[in-house]
Amino acid sequence: DRLAVTLSFNPKHALVRKALEAFASSLADSGERWLSLSKAEEVVNALLPGRDFERSLYRGLVTEGVLIEEVAWERDADGEEFVLISYDRFADHVIAKTLLDAHLDIEAPSEAFLEGAPLAFVWDDRRYVPVGLLEALCIQVPERTGQELIRLAPMLMEHWGIGDAFRQSLVWRAPEAISENTREVLNELIRTDQDFSDTHDVILTVAMLPEHPFNAHFLHRRLLQDSMPDRDAWWSTYLHHAWGSRGAVDRLVDWASAVSTTDNLDAETVALGATTLSWMLATSNRFLRDRATKALVSLLTGRFEATVRLIEQFANVDDTYISERIYGVAYGIATRSSDQERVGILAQCVYAQIFATGTPPAHVLLRDYARGVVERALHLGAQIDIAVERIRPPYQSTWPHIPTKKEIEPFMADWSRGEHDSGELEWARNRIGSSVMNDDFARYVIGTNSSSTSHNWLSIGLEEPTWQSAEEKLVELVSGFAVHAREAWKVFDDADRELKSASFKLILPDWLIEKLHDNASSSLDNPMDSEELTGVAEKMAAETAELQNNREIAYAALQAMLNYDQLTRLVSLLEDKTTESRQQPGFNLKDIQRYILWRVFDLGWTTDRFGEFDRFSIGYHGRSASKTERIGKKYQWIAYHEIMAYISDHYQYREPYRECGDRSYDGPWQDSLRDIDPTCTLRATRGGTSWDGHTPAWWGTTSYENWDNSGNSRDWVVRQDDLPSLEELIQCTRPDDLSQWLNVQGEFSWKKPSPADRESTEVERQDFWYSCTGYLIKKQDIASFMAWAKGMDFWNNWMPKPTEVYQMFLGEHDWSPAAHYFSKPYYGDDGWVQPDHDCPAKIRVMTLKYLSETSGFDCSVDEAFNLRVPICDVMNGLRLRWSGNGADFFDSDGKLAAFDPTVHSEGPSSLLIRADILKEFLASEGLEIVWVILGEKRALGAGFDPKHRGSLQISGAYMLDNSKLIGHLNCKAESVDDDSNVHEDEDLSE
Repeated sequence: DRLAVTLSFNPKHALVRKALEAFASSLADSGERWLSLSKAEEVVNALLPGRDFERSLYRGLVTEGVLIEEVAWERDADGEEFVLISYDRFADHVIAKTLLDAHLDIEAPSEAFLEGAPLAFVWDDRRYVPVGLLEALCIQVPERTGQELIRLAPMLMEHWGIGDAFRQSLVWRAPEAISENTREVLNELIRTDQDFSDTHDVILTVAMLPEHPFNAHFLHRRLLQDSMPDRDAWWSTYLHHAWGSRGAVDRLVDWASAVSTTDNLDAETVALGATTLSWMLATSNRFLRDRATKALVSLLTGRFEATVRLIEQFANVDDTYISERIYGVAYGIATRSSDQERVGILAQCVYAQIFATGTPPAHVLLRDYARGVVERALHLGAQIDIAVERIRPPYQSTWPHIPTKKEIEPFMADWSRGEHDSGELEWARNRIGSSVMNDDFARYVIGTNSSSTSHNWLSIGLEEPTWQSAEEKLVELVSGFAVHAREAWKVFDDADRELKSASFKLILPDWLIEKLHDNASSSLDNPMDSEELTGVAEKMAAETAELQNNREIAYAALQAMLNYDQLTRLVSLLEDKTTESRQQPGFNLKDIQRYILWRVFDLGWTTDRFGEFDRFSIGYHGRSASKTERIGKKYQWIAYHEIMAYISDHYQYREPYRECGDRSYDGPWQDSLRDIDPTCTLRATRGGTSWDGHTPAWWGTTSYENWDNSGNSRDWVVRQDDLPSLEELIQCTRPDDLSQWLNVQGEFSWKKPSPADRESTEVERQDFWYSCTGYLIKKQDIASFMAWAKGMDFWNNWMPKPTEVYQMFLGEHDWSPAAHYFSKPYYGDDGWVQPDHDCPAKIRVMTLKYLSETSGFDCSVDEAFNLRVPICDVMNGLRLRWSGNGADFFDSDGKLAAFDPTVHSEGPSSLLIRADILKEFLASEGLEIVWVILGEKRALGAGFDPKHRGSLQISGAYMLDNSKLIGHLNCKAESVDDDSNVHEDEDLSE
């Protein structure tokens, strides 16, 4: 840059150019990279003999930093001053230009490189030729002659630096100077694994240059030539080794991840970047694959035309690892927009590619992402031409061949070859068989650790009658009874349950009696002797006999009210209920295992292709889900997601372990099949509350400095006049625009700082925390609620809490089928609920927590985090829409209306809602907000097993009264004696 400024604005810039060219010519003649000080002055002074400013011109070049004066020190000699051009690349190019101007004949360019010719030194192994100069010649020679330097000087093929010089020249030379001959030389110079890697680094470096012949279009054509396994053998393995090296792969992913919708990028640059990143999705390295996925989302957000182009470009790729994630990216982009027209265009493209034929690809995640795009368009009201029933399960497919046990025998692990400690490549093959049939993939992905059959998928086809348990059939039968018969059934059913309960208890005395006879020294705290225990057993047996009689009487009464068909059916069902296994007729997991194992090799895994990579580049990295994976594992995942798609198309689904369990399959969120959220590109949040406290922020400015340093923890614990102001924590003002906000879910924590010269565990610890949870309540109920809350102790976490979800995507909140699925009491969303302890009113928690964990499969997340978002009632009432950025939500005017500020700034965990629109919503709906407060002041002793020094437990409730926060706190102190026994002290409530 300094050189450019010097040449552009120096009024004598032409003279400066001549000086540099003369300097470079002298360098070329000397074969060195510097001149002596006297020689440098001579070269410059010779340009304008007899003029006064000659020396000032030389000194000006030095002053501007274009020329550098250095001193070379040699032992027992004075230092010798020398001069060089500070810009190495410029110096190399000026030297190359000088040499070529003087010695290269365009009509016969090879003659200048013959032995004894002026440029023969470039291949003479007795001469040192800097790689930079070679690179400059590799650029300028083809730009002048249309021929590669290495073809004019074939002896250069043996020069140690020619490979790097040639490859780097491709980054800088004019696009028109690249030919088919260039490609041939590039391939010839790949002689080692490092050459191979460096070549692809260069290809990725120029991938986004629109006019470059080796850009992403070239890469795309080349990669499409190979089948998936042949491509994985060189491309996916390269990506694995390149990731994390801070080379071209890292640079492209980092660049795209930082792109925003406001960046002005031309369409071709976006297309080239998207193409290159999409090919990175082939890798089995989860860290790169997941980061590239979210980088694509960042790059393509708001750029729908480029997304449509990308989908069409990869429509025929034979690698579902790539196509699955491309549709995941499309879904992420669709959720981050509310533009019904543009989302509609994207949805129409996705529908045409995936659903139009009625037989979408058999891949459970690909279908889910593609469906999500279309569902989003339908939710926004886009006008699209589709058959809605085709985008929703069950889908159509042909059931695949499930290999027999004999057919998979060749693929089973044989640890007599390739054992764990050996260096044999056969280990990689054995690892696949072991993983699918025995190890963690079998246990925790397929599910063999808890059953030999699926818990949710039945072995009953969709075309067969819906399966019912004996209990369900009984309920159906009884519902058809006459009124008096249903009443008789109720009496019988109650008697039957009481008898079963008593019969179960009757087993225990027999067991205890036997234990007492076998072991005279009973381990019971209050042991009974044998005679007493026998008496208890006899009493329980008598009670059971009475219950048995009651059941028989009730059964006789029921029988009398039933016709022959009803009675016959009842008898049969009662018998079935007694003998029926608790498990459903689940799908045989062995079928899944055999299909996956066979399919891995059917997809093209061979020891020749992948044995070395899977064995030595990956190997075994423990049981964590978040890790790089073998190519064999990639093929396992593809096969697993295929077979789960086939099963969902052909077999019944039933969730057995809860009442009203789903009886149909709607999406992979039901079976925990998802592995990454493509709608959320966050890798971590900047803020948040932890046990170490929180950073003060405008929505949590209150600090706490009243720590006890006297050693009297008891006095500090019970003190209440120093409690942080809840008014300042719940009501806050944003300094940017002085807007008013309400914190409807705040977590605050303060911790006494440790001395700088001490570890935190070496001193007594003091901390304090508040949790403030906002609830909606009907206006007419708030007075009775506040009166009730005044006498309540909210400790022990019995009030309704925000639902926590992690299987729903962030961008799906409030509108999607997955969001509707998780909006159930089973998943923590109780809706409007009346709490325990005789609460006089129903309330509704206002917040939902979105969790992103590092313990799962998503390797794009640096740190686990949770975001607080408004519940659907609040979203709809305030007419909010997600911005696509963190947990920011806009109102209908496009203004920020609700957000979790910890995404962008350090500060306490919170959900802030703009006060004006929230109050307007509450008034229109006849609602109010109440906050339930929990808090604690606590003192702990020093050490890793600290003694409890006492605590102040705080609970209370607050409400808004004409924009003023009013309420109360109840405080209860606990102290601890020298034996660490906790004593409840007086109630210290305000």
